[in-house]
Amino acid sequence: AAAAEDEDEARWNAAHKRGAERMLRLVRRNRGIYIKLGQHLSQLDYVLPDVYIDTLRTCLDDAPRSSLEDVQAVIREDLGREPGDIFRSFDPEPLASASLAQVHVAYVEDQGAPRKVAVKVQHRGLRDTVEGDVAGIRAAVQVAEAIFPSMPLWWLVDEIAPNVFRELDFAHEAHNTETCRAIFAGDRRMVVPKLFTNLSSDRVLSMTFEEGCSVTDVDAMRRMGLEPTEVSALISEAFARQIFLHGHVHCDPHPANMLVRPLDGPTPSSSAGGSNSTAAATP
Repeated sequence: AAAAEDEDEARWNAAHKRGAERMLRLVRRNRGIYIKLGQHLSQLDYVLPDVYIDTLRTCLDDAPRSSLEDVQAVIREDLGREPGDIFRSFDPEPLASASLAQVHVAYVEDQGAPRKVAVKVQHRGLRDTVEGDVAGIRAAVQVAEAIFPSMPLWWLVDEIAPNVFRELDFAHEAHNTETCRAIFAGDRRMVVPKLFTNLSSDRVLSMTFEEGCSVTDVDAMRRMGLEPTEVSALISEAFARQIFLHGHVHCDPHPANMLVRPLDGPTPSSSAGGSNSTAAATP
């Protein structure tokens, strides 16, 4: 009996692996909103088998990348100049890429000194396809629910559809960033990147580059001398403050959007209840 159970489990694991790999290929091929769907699924570790979580996690920061030509075109169209005329230097290779945009490292002149910045550039043409993509996902969900009525998936569309158009407006994101900065003003434990509004638009965001490791990288935290339980308490405090005191909450705190670094690192940090850590959140 035990051997039969092991054989069944092996077959299920193989089937889940094939399904996860097919799902990853599908979302990467279709890009855009489909990558965002993959991001959502990668967070459902309380529902989906581990192989789906591990496979789809690459959607968080290693999504298909836009060409340098498209990146330069978006910057030129929105900011009116070539990247080489705006930034002291601009890395042509993206540091990371996600569903709606990718991030490049650049340097700007800030008060007479070079400043390292992260430049978030929306994937070109995304706004032209988003309505059709949402309709396609809605149709796929309806088919899946007809086949598997005991597994409702309608919430995936309800989660993505109303918000994606606002997410494509980086001016809205910039406003939220400034609100978060105001909430944590004076608390050096919480770092929100400083925006360069003169180098930003509704498709481009330029902000200070914040160093750190992912909030899920426990080994990296310990190598930096940080205690993960104290980091967890610090992040919980940050979100409790947003929820209970301000009613304005960072609603996308996945591992690619939050970083942790030591208090006494190369950039300003501070402690929480004796902790030697700081949390840095991207908008």
